[in-house]
Amino acid sequence: MLLWELAFQKIPYLRMEISEIQKHVLNGEREKVKFVHSKNSHGVEKEYGNIIKAAWQSDPSLRPELSYLFNDLENLSSTFTSEDSNGGLKPKKNEIEIASIDLRPGTPEVGIEQIISPMMKLEDGITAHKNGDREKAYDCFV
Repeated sequence: MLLWELAFQKIPYLRMEISEIQKHVLNGEREKVKFVHSKNSHGVEKEYGNIIKAAWQSDPSLRPELSYLFNDLENLSSTFTSEDSNGGLKPKKNEIEIASIDLRPGTPEVGIEQIISPMMKLEDGITAHKNGDREKAYDCFV
């Protein structure tokens, strides 16, 4: 189920009661595995869907072992990533389509340090809380 949740970013069986979910699953039913197909899909969705469905077999003896699922996911990942990536899921360089973005004239460039502020030390947040500086304490823990 976790693979489905990661793919579709939804809570499974959201509007169902526990008893309904049990009956649904025991009858061999599962959430739908329907990906939106695009010209850039490269077939990864179909293979990922097959891995999900294999893990959902009603008969536990027919389900692949967890190590096999990991291997299948690793093989799928390596098929669609470049060799020089650091293990992350990055498309192969020849498959990247970069759209150019034209900023309006006079738009100032923004550096990363302006977007991401440095994190406050935990001790500083605790001290701010003890001193009643709620805003500073809140910034530490958010």
